[in-house]
Amino acid sequence: MKTSISQKNTVFVCLNHISQTYGFQLLSYRVCPSLYKKNAAYQIQTQQGTFLVKPYGGNSQQLEAKLKRILSIQNLGYPHMAKLIQQPDGKLYTRYANQIFYVSEWVAGKQLTGHPFDCHLLGEALGKLHRLPTPERRLSCKNTLLKLRKLHAKFIDQNLPYVQSTRSDIQIWFQQHASILKKLSSETFSILDKRSLSNELDFSLSHPTWIHGDVTKPNTIRREADICLIDWEQTKIDWSLLELVKALANTTNFSPTLLISMLNGYEQEHPLNMSQKQIIAALFRLPREAWFVASQLKKIQSTSQSFSILKQSWESRLKAIKILDDWALF
Repeated sequence: MKTSISQKNTVFVCLNHISQTYGFQLLSYRVCPSLYKKNAAYQIQTQQGTFLVKPYGGNSQQLEAKLKRILSIQNLGYPHMAKLIQQPDGKLYTRYANQIFYVSEWVAGKQLTGHPFDCHLLGEALGKLHRLPTPERRLSCKNTLLKLRKLHAKFIDQNLPYVQSTRSDIQIWFQQHASILKKLSSETFSILDKRSLSNELDFSLSHPTWIHGDVTKPNTIRREADICLIDWEQTKIDWSLLELVKALANTTNFSPTLLISMLNGYEQEHPLNMSQKQIIAALFRLPREAWFVASQLKKIQSTSQSFSILKQSWESRLKAIKILDDWALF
């Protein structure tokens, strides 16, 4: 759909106002789409440099809390992030026409490729993030594990029966794979309940770290010399081992080579003991993609894209589980 001149002028006026608020002189802009929105953000060219302007859909209190967390990581000197830009008076966001915006540096580069070295660099970046110091007050992410158990229970008790009652390709797939889906989750929690892992599990849950919160290919930029993570709105202090597991699933296409490359990169910055490896391998068994597809079927008309990814990657996922089981033994 073409953008009219009046629409272009409206956007320019908005971005010009935001630029002036930050002390910039706007020259031009470009719309940046995402998987879900055509105008997810804007790249602005100014006399002071190139920046990203991001609209935020929540309220200002939520955004300020998120941006303060981002600034905390930035102030710790973490190098693999798009830096948040503050206004001359120190403010973290601005408004225009009842919409909230914030600004970060523009990161030039390309998305993560299928090259093992890229995954190694991403592993290093995550390892560095998970080693950053956190606030001294006592924290815990034991609820994170509890949420996983509740998601599993909801899948078994509610979502799986509903999916199996529908008339679709999704119904057939879930009927064919119901037993293995249940088995994988049961194995995860059986492993995590082992007495031999109790001390390490309790320690990792009682010592959460800074996490990015959404490590995916679109949020990973390969710069000339390293990896940069963008879109930090989900950052918080939580369970690092689970973030590593999610990153492995989201960015490696379940490729054995890429999985091991990322893990090697991670251990270069954040060495793992055997108990930690066993916990990671156990968490990797959880069929979270299947949980998501089943949970969304009631809420939206089509889950075709998510289901297609699940279906196409399923056999690779099962092989990847074996790879991590073997890796955890050494």
